Amino acid sequence: MRILFSIETDDKWILNAYLSFFRTVNNYSGFEVFATVNGCSKSWDFLYRYNIINYGDLHWNLVYSAERMSRFAKLDKSKLGKYALWSTPENLLSNFYLWKTVYDYIEPDLVILWNGITDIRGVICEYLKQKNKKFFYAEKGLLPNTFYIDPKGILADSVIDKSFISAYSVSEAKLKDTERYIRNIISVGESGWEQPSRKSVSEIKRLLGITIHDKVIFFPGQVDSDVNIIRYSPFNKVVEALQLLLERIPPNLKVVFKVHPKADKKQLIHVNKLKEYHNNLILVDDINIYDLLEISDITVSINSTVALESLFSRKKAFLLGDSLLVNAGVLEKVEIENFSSILDCYLNNNFEQIFDWRYILKFISVMKNKYYFSLSDNNFPKYAYDLLHTHTELLPLDFRLQFNGLYKDFGLLDKIISRFYYGMYSRGNNKEL
Repeated sequence: MRILFSIETDDKWILNAYLSFFRTVNNYSGFEVFATVNGCSKSWDFLYRYNIINYGDLHWNLVYSAERMSRFAKLDKSKLGKYALWSTPENLLSNFYLWKTVYDYIEPDLVILWNGITDIRGVICEYLKQKNKKFFYAEKGLLPNTFYIDPKGILADSVIDKSFISAYSVSEAKLKDTERYIRNIISVGESGWEQPSRKSVSEIKRLLGITIHDKVIFFPGQVDSDVNIIRYSPFNKVVEALQLLLERIPPNLKVVFKVHPKADKKQLIHVNKLKEYHNNLILVDDINIYDLLEISDITVSINSTVALESLFSRKKAFLLGDSLLVNAGVLEKVEIENFSSILDCYLNNNFEQIFDWRYILKFISVMKNKYYFSLSDNNFPKYAYDLLHTHTELLPLDFRLQFNGLYKDFGLLDKIISRFYYGMYSRGNNKEL
């Protein structure tokens, strides 16, 4: 089975996810994996080793072909506007035909598309759907250093729901392992994004001016341009949700807002303006997530991963947007009209009265051991293993056996940037580029 892993960016985290996938799948026969990237600065030896095709290294004939297709494309550029988050419609079209040129040469049985919603990856997704081509989505997981592939979608559109979790049985030993796993995450302060070192609770409270009598709501920041906000949130901007919270709580409740490390300056400006009208808003950016959870009574979030991390610390949480955590029955989504009453209920009941800790442990265990790939090992999660093997098709030729020697001698980029490549490694007829 030939797989094309579509990265389309120079993001180091996503590249590491691909490398993990490549190493994992390479341990099993019947798979051949390639990746497409744009702007990768790694050495050619590195690209050869991991079958990575960088658009900047394509043969000029391939680039010229992509430019011609882009120039004479009959696609309505105005329709590309809905995907143009970081690029112009013209650039999206140009980048799409670079990808399609490689796609036509590789002729994969399956595409694994990172994210698949915004910018160039959204365009690729729409093309694959229109042409009825097989593809899976890929995205960063909720647990540290994890990612997943999914046939249905990412985040709230993924296959994860209550029935998915209930389909797996988890032993008592596994539940205990999961508790140890959670304790380790908390002890080192590991989160989805890099965090500063942990400090003592008393020091954090002193720094933030919080007393033992204060009730604290933690509101974790998110990125306005993130898919979680664009597609799965009732708010256009994170600051809108924060403002809603501040306007619907008593002024004696303190709200701690932590700025997301990838948030833009405009969001920070808007949050600072809110601070001028709400003295109970505390803005932080250099404190570990788990320290903030420790000093908080409840986490209110649109759909941040921090809401799950709140449960790790047995702190109450609820969401204002869509999330697979809601679909799986782990957290509750609160509608805006019910916000005040639900918040009051959560503040006046303890964790055990609201949440089923054993179910939370089961959810984490299933996600970690059955659904997620890990960057730290090459274990093939059962769900992904079954998914890929269900869709396995035989290649027209066994490329690995027949051309293994040439593969090592020439390397992937030599094949795809030369005339030799097309006749030897594509699945079409021999043609001159």
